[in-house]
Amino acid sequence: MDWTRGHGSSAAVSVAKSRLSGEVFAVKSMELSKSQLLQKEPKILSKLSSPYIISYNGYDVTKEDDRLMFNLMIEYMSYGTLTYEIRKQGGRINEPLIG
Repeated sequence: MDWTRGHGSSAAVSVAKSRLSGEVFAVKSMELSKSQLLQKEPKILSKLSSPYIISYNGYDVTKEDDRLMFNLMIEYMSYGTLTYEIRKQGGRINEPLIG
């Protein structure tokens, strides 16, 4: 993965680029032994289809520094999280900004 952008409630979030297509996407990663909640996200995201919900690209398990890691690949949103935007707007957000 290219670089870590931050940490969510349970996982590190990185930005990656496909060697095949050049597509940029986000990767949520955490140690496999602690990833039970993260492993549920593919089941939910793969059933959803909406322009207002990030798209699901797949998952894999890798070995990094002698640890097995669960990696969830999702659409990269370059403007940050909704939480960040709400804080930036002083605790409120206008509905047109969301959709």
